[in-house]
Amino acid sequence: KIHSIRSEFGVSYWDVQTDRGRREFVVEENPNQFIWLSDTRLLILDVDSNRFEIPDYTRLDARSAKLMVHLT
Repeated sequence: KIHSIRSEFGVSYWDVQTDRGRREFVVEENPNQFIWLSDTRLLILDVDSNRFEIPDYTRLDARSAKLMVHLT
């Protein structure tokens, strides 16, 4: 689940719920930080080189999917 995404000055601040709990991370707004592994599977690289995978964004709730697709 994506709780929020805030964008300013070329970076986005993500607040998400992962399989390991709630996390916050920062992503450069650069197409190279978002790697589509398939039509629905996305890998996101944050500024600290951590990787966050969304195995199937179509399984996200509607609000989360809308937030994610807007920035990627």
